[in-house]
Amino acid sequence: MKNRKYFLALTLSLLSFVLMFSCTKRSDKDEDEKPQTQENVNSNTEIANSENPNSETPQSENPAAEDSNGTAAGDDSKGGSSTSPKIDETVANSDEAKEFALDNVHNSTATFTNLQGKEGTCMLSGFSDSYLVAAINTEDYKDGLMAGAYLEVKTSKGTVNVLITSTVPPDSKKGGALCLDEQAFLKIADKGKGIADISWKVVALPTDKPVQFKYQTGSSKSWCGIQVRNHRYPLKKLEVKLHGKYVELPREPYNYFPAKEPGLGTGPYDFRLTDIFGHVIEEKSIPLKTDGGSVSGKNNFPY
Repeated sequence: MKNRKYFLALTLSLLSFVLMFSCTKRSDKDEDEKPQTQENVNSNTEIANSENPNSETPQSENPAAEDSNGTAAGDDSKGGSSTSPKIDETVANSDEAKEFALDNVHNSTATFTNLQGKEGTCMLSGFSDSYLVAAINTEDYKDGLMAGAYLEVKTSKGTVNVLITSTVPPDSKKGGALCLDEQAFLKIADKGKGIADISWKVVALPTDKPVQFKYQTGSSKSWCGIQVRNHRYPLKKLEVKLHGKYVELPREPYNYFPAKEPGLGTGPYDFRLTDIFGHVIEEKSIPLKTDGGSVSGKNNFPY
């Protein structure tokens, strides 16, 4: 009897142990099957990325690099612009912008003379050698605004494009009138008549190169004269950054922007340029040249 009680007690102990072990295994399994929290997912992702050196961070919706103004960065090394241009609305809506708009045709007359290779009012000798040239009447010249402008000139005989390098003689102030270099005149008119009825409009200078800055000989930290060349459209403003703020330089009719005493310092300079249609470009770190030399920028106004 005593042995039977002992046997029953041992059997009950074994059954209790089996049940306890079974419940423990089931509890472990349930814990493994619980859904992961977001914290666990993030943690696991970080670990997985650290273990896989070829994994990539997910890209943003707009992978294009942005400049400080929020526009996609681009390469302007050839004088183009892959970004949306900045616009000076005041200039873009000015009377001058409307007067010389690309679709505004001026009707007048043209004569001719020998202009090629000469200095001219705009002082563009050297640069102008690559183009047919013309002089514009003093009314439309507007004290230098049309210096370096590129025009499409038409007659019933044909079309020619010319670079404005000068103004016409003082006795020819009529608005719209041009004086073409003889070589350009002969492409669209009869030399024997000496005068032709024309129409003309502003067009883009056909260049893929950036703007150029030419200094007057003798320029220094105390005084300098700056001329801009190779701009696609007539240049309205040239500004220089002084003490963190852009300041507009005055323009002389001979097509230079002088910086009088105390000057601009030793440089390099940051410039901001605005064309007649309000397009704005900036050129950084342009060095000073004291020998009348030129420095190329990196940008140009958009076509």
